[in-house]
Amino acid sequence: MRTRLRAGDPAAFSELFGEHAQTIYRYAARAALYRATALIPGVRLVARSADAMNRQGIAVAFDADGERTEWIFDAGSWPSSAHATT
Repeated sequence: MRTRLRAGDPAAFSELFGEHAQTIYRYAARAALYRATALIPGVRLVARSADAMNRQGIAVAFDADGERTEWIFDAGSWPSSAHATT
C-alpha cells in the first residue's frame, strides 16, 4: 500500500479509507489515523474544506494525475461526510 501511495496511485488512497477507516470506531484512534495519513507523501490535511453541498469539515487530500481527491469529515463527530474529486 505504501509503495502505491508513494507512486501516486489514487486507487490506493481510496482503498486506505474505504477499507481501513471504516473498521476504526473509536474517535481518538480514527483522528490519529487521519493525522498519520496526512504525513504520507502527496497527502495533505486540509483544515477547512467543503463539498458541493457546502458541508463543512476537515479534509484529507491527495493530488494525482492533475486531480485532487478530498475525503471530508465532520470536525465534531469525524464520520465521513463527503468525498470530492476536483
